[in-house]
Amino acid sequence: MRALCGVLFAAGVVGQGLTTAVRAETTDDNNPQALEEVVVTSQRRTERLQDVPISVSAFSQAAMDTQGMRSIDDVARLTPGVTFSHGTNSNSESSTISIRGIASSAGAATTGVYVDDTPIQSRHLSFAAFNAWPVLFDIDRVEVLRGPQGTLFGAGSEGGTIRFITPEPGLHDYSMYARSEIASTEYGAPTYEAGVAGGGPLIDGTLGFRASVSYRREGGYVDRVDWHTGETVDANSNWNRTTTARLAVKWVPSDDVSVTPSFYYQTRYVNDTSAYWSVLPGSADPTGGQFDTPFKNGNALANPSTDRFMLPAIKVDWNLGAVSLTSNTSYFKRDESAVTDYTQYDRAVFIGSPYPPASSQAPTYWADNQKNFTQEVRLQSTDPRARVSWTAGLFYQRADENSVENVYDPSLPADFDNATGVPGLFTSIFGPLLNGYIYKQDPYRGVDKQIAGFGQASVGLTDALKLTLGLRYAKADFHGSTQYAGPVVGTPVSSTGSLSEHPATPKAGLDYQLTPDNLLYVSAAKGYRIGGSNAKVGVACEPALAAIGLTDVPATYGSDSVWSYEVGSKNVLADRRLLIDASAYLIKWNNIQQWVYLSSCGFPFTANLGKAESRGFDLQTRYSFPKLLTVGATFGYTDAHYTQTVQLQGAASSIVQDGDHIAGSPWTLAVFGQLDFPALGKQGYVRMDYEYDAQQTDKVPNQDPANGTYAKYFASVPVQSFASLRAGLKWSGLDISVFSQNLFNTRPRLTSTEDVGTPTGGTPLFYDISWRPRTVGVTMTYHY
Repeated sequence: MRALCGVLFAAGVVGQGLTTAVRAETTDDNNPQALEEVVVTSQRRTERLQDVPISVSAFSQAAMDTQGMRSIDDVARLTPGVTFSHGTNSNSESSTISIRGIASSAGAATTGVYVDDTPIQSRHLSFAAFNAWPVLFDIDRVEVLRGPQGTLFGAGSEGGTIRFITPEPGLHDYSMYARSEIASTEYGAPTYEAGVAGGGPLIDGTLGFRASVSYRREGGYVDRVDWHTGETVDANSNWNRTTTARLAVKWVPSDDVSVTPSFYYQTRYVNDTSAYWSVLPGSADPTGGQFDTPFKNGNALANPSTDRFMLPAIKVDWNLGAVSLTSNTSYFKRDESAVTDYTQYDRAVFIGSPYPPASSQAPTYWADNQKNFTQEVRLQSTDPRARVSWTAGLFYQRADENSVENVYDPSLPADFDNATGVPGLFTSIFGPLLNGYIYKQDPYRGVDKQIAGFGQASVGLTDALKLTLGLRYAKADFHGSTQYAGPVVGTPVSSTGSLSEHPATPKAGLDYQLTPDNLLYVSAAKGYRIGGSNAKVGVACEPALAAIGLTDVPATYGSDSVWSYEVGSKNVLADRRLLIDASAYLIKWNNIQQWVYLSSCGFPFTANLGKAESRGFDLQTRYSFPKLLTVGATFGYTDAHYTQTVQLQGAASSIVQDGDHIAGSPWTLAVFGQLDFPALGKQGYVRMDYEYDAQQTDKVPNQDPANGTYAKYFASVPVQSFASLRAGLKWSGLDISVFSQNLFNTRPRLTSTEDVGTPTGGTPLFYDISWRPRTVGVTMTYHY
């Protein structure tokens, strides 16, 4: 029964953003239906989740398998307060992640992304820059920390932190984990996966290892067609494949010292965009209705991309008695490249029509490269019974990122001249091409340097009441440099910009332990991210700049910061079979870094857009009925809106209005049920999950006619519902299950963009991205 209870908890709670992150050392033998303890390291030390005064969701590998979680999309979909969105036709792999409404597609990251102790998030330098995300194979757990985590995790964690934590090498026992999967997607091609991980002692108690390798190929479901002829050029073109490999070795030369070098590698290839075309109803449609049904695009070219990263690291732990020392040294190297079809986009911008002649092609070559060196050293107290527990450390990072964008479009001048009926007009207005290129950008580089000291201490004022104080103080420097040329720029541009700041991010909190399983807490914390510099834009953007009262983009933009105020409770009730965790928050965001889109030319710049507030709450609950059934739910509510109008001097329109909302679903709901039962002498189970995200009806800045960036057809966040079903058998470490993801085959337009959006409508062709259609398959996992 105790083992069954553990399975119920591990499999059931993940749908609600909670799970057994590390198997508990003890369970209640007198109450076999009691919840197994959840252990996390969200405060850089091992603690029960119910003792951590932070709103945290955690997902173990076993729980992720039970629910079929394979990527960051699944993590975000199942975590209250988190929103994840993909990009456009130009780059469907780009992404923006929001925690409690704190999100920006411009400037430094608002969410910290960690692999173990290494931050890997990127800066939004331009269209080509976006985060890399580890896939969920041989991941010990994923932790999502809501609210600013600036004290312990630094400037990139303004809205929260997502941590991907890998398994430790085994020193005494061997272990193995294997997973294979095959599935079929409606309208699409098959998906298959195979991976194996294992490890154990090479010298018992002294030297151990952990190694893994995996391969996953997801079949495509979007067809690329030649709309001029009606022929399919590439069926199911948006397939992708991901390969991972990891090796970690742990050496314990003495009882007090361990050294763990590791190497993690991942490469992801995407054959084409997941965006499909839709034509504005009532508009002229030269395609003859070919895109009235979904999952077809008429791009002139495929949009392949490759995203590869490697992460070598070495971690040293040294037990000094009353304190322990941890050192983590790492180097994150990432190379992302893509070929993007700009054929429609260029003609929409320059000619006003997104439907090019059959002979036109405009491949754009993108790249984003990161080279991050990180060093952190921490000291912390070791006695869990001490009245005062503390962590203090030093952090250094140099993050060097470069973004490339080169637009090759040799036929654009002829298409422009033909459309206007004036030979040579393009060259007379914009100048000659650069060997066929209309725009060449390299470098577009940003270098962030940071050195910081941090500390956090929890002081037991009484046996039940605890005070937590923390502070991080940093010296943060940014230097940006850009060079670009081409007829859309005019005179070649070379610009640089620098910033230097000394941010302090304090934290204070009180928590009261009513009983060992019931905690009340209140906290206040500050989050921060550094500013940066803007690249200039070309002559095509001059009318758009003039519309908002500018002759050029601002040379730099400043830092922004948040203050977050949170109150929460964590409770285990009903003889330890009912879990209720809840928190409410108010976040005040100042000097927000956001993109200002110059819609008539396609370029953005970054500016500080006033102030905003985000307020809301999240609730996570689960109940285990005796012996068979586990049910649970999460509910999250977020109201994030601007509280200040920003209007540049002399501008006819504002950039943002007081009351405009930040994009995101206002509330989310997830429910699940899992039935465990004996079957054929084995352990059977059936699990159902359902998530619902409400439509955003409040207008965002691009939907407000008072703003200069207003676009008539700018899409709001739609209603989203997603259901999954899984049934399987477990015995002797083997788990074989059948599943269906997106059970009801819902197709919300998660993103819907047009090449040029204007107050009167803009271009009539839209690019939509939705979930993968209904997918059914079989998964087999084995572990010991």
